[in-house]
Amino acid sequence: MSLHHLLRLAGAVLAAVTAILAMHANWTEWRSWRAADAGSRALADLRLGLVAAERVSRERGPTNARLGASDGPADPASVTALAQAREATDLALA
Repeated sequence: MSLHHLLRLAGAVLAAVTAILAMHANWTEWRSWRAADAGSRALADLRLGLVAAERVSRERGPTNARLGASDGPADPASVTALAQAREATDLALA
């Protein structure tokens, strides 16, 4: 085998190994990017769930005020506050 053919073979092998390594690196980075994207979406869903839970918790104040009131006629301010809190909770849950 002549030196010319040997150098061509070595160049082809080197190019093939380099291409394989580049493809492997790109594939690994692509998988990492997909995992990060999925994590970002999961965090967005978690945020929405936490906001909804906060709204439900915030509704407790007006509810407790209304439940703790005497058996007399309902105070319009507490009824309005409870209705607004429930509306905010419904919006957050939607």
